[in-house]
Amino acid sequence: MGDDDNKDKEVVPMFFSELTMDAGDSGLLFKPDRLTFIDSLNEIIKHFQDSVLSVENLVPDKYFDAFTSPKINDRYEEKTCGEGPQLQAMFDDDKHLRSIIESVKVRFEFFFVYHKSKALFLNDLSCRKQ
Repeated sequence: MGDDDNKDKEVVPMFFSELTMDAGDSGLLFKPDRLTFIDSLNEIIKHFQDSVLSVENLVPDKYFDAFTSPKINDRYEEKTCGEGPQLQAMFDDDKHLRSIIESVKVRFEFFFVYHKSKALFLNDLSCRKQ
């Protein structure tokens, strides 16, 4: 693959947000608003977790017995891993994942706070001109 192949690919953003400047009392408007945007972000995270949790545990599947209870010297070894890990418990205990999720939420919250302060500044600036 050459560099031309990478240039032709269109990258579709996961989120769209509009910032509109209004000449009236509204100043800057966000579409969607902060709460709707954060709710949508939470919904995306929940769908991701639900998708991962929808995959059944593969350890009890007989197809994987070759890996979980191998045949050594013509004798099958006992399955030492039990029924395998529970993904919900892994999500609950994963501090790194929680840290990433919180970091994303904080960054988006900062985005809205930052632009709200800019809107107030521009509104104050336009009031001084009048």
